[in-house]
Amino acid sequence: ERNFVAIDGLLGETTRQSLAQAAARAWEEGVLHPAKVASLGNGLSGEQSVHTRTDCIAFVDPASSGKWAPLASLCREVDDMCGALRDEPSYGLASITSRQSPMVARYDVGGRPARHSDSHCVRSVGPFCNGRVLTAVYYLQDDWTPADGGCLRLYRSQQVEDNGDELNE
Repeated sequence: ERNFVAIDGLLGETTRQSLAQAAARAWEEGVLHPAKVASLGNGLSGEQSVHTRTDCIAFVDPASSGKWAPLASLCREVDDMCGALRDEPSYGLASITSRQSPMVARYDVGGRPARHSDSHCVRSVGPFCNGRVLTAVYYLQDDWTPADGGCLRLYRSQQVEDNGDELNE
């Protein structure tokens, strides 16, 4: 109804710990690099900007090595959920046929993303469309408390028509 779902403990503690260890190794090995802010309509271009993103990221292939085996479990779970959504006609997601490689991100203390949208589409078409229709976020930290800050906030969609008029859907 509100276009999001939160699932605590999706993969269990053992898998979360394994994935957290894999992400920590990736950081130590220099696999994660400062993120860039994508240009509208082109997620592959962009510039680094500490005003909008302070994370270090890597797009990884879960099948590329044993290190990312826990990520493969997460991808299977998300793929299964997407399949269920795709099969439900009322969601209008039947056209989903693929997904991006998973992105692993790390924020240092005080780091944060700016308010943003993962897609700038209007009804899945237009010059600013990057094809994304679903986003999954999986947090790895185990000792987070509300006092730490950093809560994920979700806002209603505010999409822009080709003529620049805002749509509130």
